[in-house]
Amino acid sequence: MVLRNPQTRPSLGGLDQTKTKSDQTIPITADKWENRDVWRQFLPHAIKILRRGGDDWRKELCKLGYWVGRCLLIDGRGTEAVELLEHVVRVWETTLADNHPDRLASQHELAVAYRVNGQIKEAVKLLDHVVTMRETALAENHPSRLASQHELAVAYQANGQIKEALKLLEHVVAVRETTLAEDHPHRLASQHALAVAYQANGQIKEAVKLLDHVKEFFIISMEF
Repeated sequence: MVLRNPQTRPSLGGLDQTKTKSDQTIPITADKWENRDVWRQFLPHAIKILRRGGDDWRKELCKLGYWVGRCLLIDGRGTEAVELLEHVVRVWETTLADNHPDRLASQHELAVAYRVNGQIKEAVKLLDHVVTMRETALAENHPSRLASQHELAVAYQANGQIKEALKLLEHVVAVRETTLAEDHPHRLASQHALAVAYQANGQIKEAVKLLDHVKEFFIISMEF
């Protein structure tokens, strides 16, 4: 995705909606998989807006780029997501403090894109930084802190660092089990990741027990 030839600077209406000059609303931040039929329609328009910004991105374009990058990743377009999120991160790293939430959020998403794109070393390095920053600034049970710890653990496992992955996932699961409902997707996701790590570490009984638990809630959710 080449971002050159700045023309007009679009007016962006916050994180919840993006407005073009014709006042069309782009629900690009509704980036969940179940909303893909909606945001897929608007991705080409959002990408055009970003291209018009050239390399001179301001706050609004960075926020739009962050959400477009997330959508591209969910849509299976990992290479494009990496390229776009790298640009967002470069801008934020020159304009925002190390611990600024927007800077850390974009670094987190870029690291996830790296992992999905097979760039495991880069993912581990970046997530290590994000986790360190969030552990010093956020409470132990803060969702953003736990999300980055979860992703770092998954990256550790992909990098063959099974012991580190287990230690971190056991922590995340323990915290989420005290703060989230049994059927909460984030709690179940961490339990599933921990079960996979147990299996990789040869702890088959622990893996089976946890997977049976996760499967039970998955079956229940499929019945509704």
